[in-house]
Amino acid sequence: FRDTSFRNENPDDYFNRIINIPPEESENHHKVTWLNDSLKNSLPNSCKILDVGCGGGVFLHALKNKISNCEVSGLEPTPIFSDLAARKLFCPIFTGNFDGVIFDGEYDLITCNHLLEHADNPISFLKNLHANLKKNGHLYIEVPSLEDFDDKSLKPDNDRFLMQHLWYFSPDILKKMAADAGFKMCKMETRKTVIGKNDLVAIFQSI
Repeated sequence: FRDTSFRNENPDDYFNRIINIPPEESENHHKVTWLNDSLKNSLPNSCKILDVGCGGGVFLHALKNKISNCEVSGLEPTPIFSDLAARKLFCPIFTGNFDGVIFDGEYDLITCNHLLEHADNPISFLKNLHANLKKNGHLYIEVPSLEDFDDKSLKPDNDRFLMQHLWYFSPDILKKMAADAGFKMCKMETRKTVIGKNDLVAIFQSI
């Protein structure tokens, strides 16, 4: 889904198009506003943020502009997109898969957009995220909501149902898995996206 032939645009055009979407129409603007409002009294004055699966860096771009005094970095397995993010954001972007303890408790906040539903073992994935957070650090997770299946506005051929999703999560299941991985829940809700899909968004804290 990151391939140029699929998107019909080169990576730089993709980045420029996304960051220039008006705020009221921008998914990333709504995400980072919700995240910033939720954590504005919880993050240190100078915080380190890692976006796992950062793609071309469009979410990190919005995050960097919204949260002041933050040092951002990303992890992305697709080389052409990790290169794009590094060029556009002038920040560390690591190329590779997220597997095991990579950064050893370095981050105050880790963000993870639409990755957990692709993980072979979601609890192991969450434990790896936990291992890379500072004590009392925060994790932002976004996954497709089960409400998609009851949403009559989403037709069976919608691309939401055609992605390689291994899992869907109810709020109770996501909360339980996060607890098993060493997190407590701070906030969780289902959010209707700008393009009419349903996302389960949550903030957890490492304990």
